[in-house]
Amino acid sequence: MPQIKEKSSRNKTINFTEEEGSEYLKKCLFADPSFLPSKEKLTDCIICGDTFELLPKLPEETFPLIIADPPYNLSKQYNSSKFAAKNHAEYKSYTKK
Repeated sequence: MPQIKEKSSRNKTINFTEEEGSEYLKKCLFADPSFLPSKEKLTDCIICGDTFELLPKLPEETFPLIIADPPYNLSKQYNSSKFAAKNHAEYKSYTKK
């Protein structure tokens, strides 16, 4: 069983069990390189993937709002991708992109 680290008091991550989160998992689309969904499939869902790769594949004017979660400016491995910390100007440019 994996060891659970204690969170920092400033960490506001919401924790819930897999059972509690199953309703959200049903709404998730996990994008792969061939991801090209129809507008109908994109209704009331959460798309999990790289924003820079996914947005160009989505039909224009599909969403009234997109919430993108950029990585913190830390060198870290996120599953199969790695993010390297950047200086302030580079990170600002990255998040604006």
